[in-house]
Amino acid sequence: MLKRSQKIKWKYILTALGINLSAILIFFWAAYVFWDINPLSIENIAAFRTRNAPYFYTLNQLPTFIVYALFREVLFEEAWARGPAWLLINSKIKHRTKLSYAAIVILGAIWAKTHVLFWPVFAVGIIWGTVLIKTKSLWSAIVCHASANLFLYICIKFLQYFQFIY
Repeated sequence: MLKRSQKIKWKYILTALGINLSAILIFFWAAYVFWDINPLSIENIAAFRTRNAPYFYTLNQLPTFIVYALFREVLFEEAWARGPAWLLINSKIKHRTKLSYAAIVILGAIWAKTHVLFWPVFAVGIIWGTVLIKTKSLWSAIVCHASANLFLYICIKFLQYFQFIY
């Protein structure tokens, strides 16, 4: 049985994952309806594929995707994008919570700039950073990030299967 503190950590993680999944769907809908942007256009998919080839790997290449996008990429990105906030929140310095949130926002913006879509990625980074601060665990952000990457891979496979994208 999980301890109370572990249950609370998983509550934060599952809440963040629910927000992630909802945010992805809302973003695609809003882009299409309000901004007249088709996220599934050939140009947008080509831009995403260029920078994120592993998400388009075949199911036969799933082990390679897991090693690259769920381990290597996630661990590296979380170490530099949210690692400093984790070090701050677990330190004994004064105002560590405020400093941790500042690190989450600043490094989250830099991290989001390395992705195709700035605002959705920035928002997700803030959510994962908040989970990290609430749980005081970098692993919580790693689980959220890896789960989001896996969900994105599954969505792309779904869209490919039904021939919305190639």
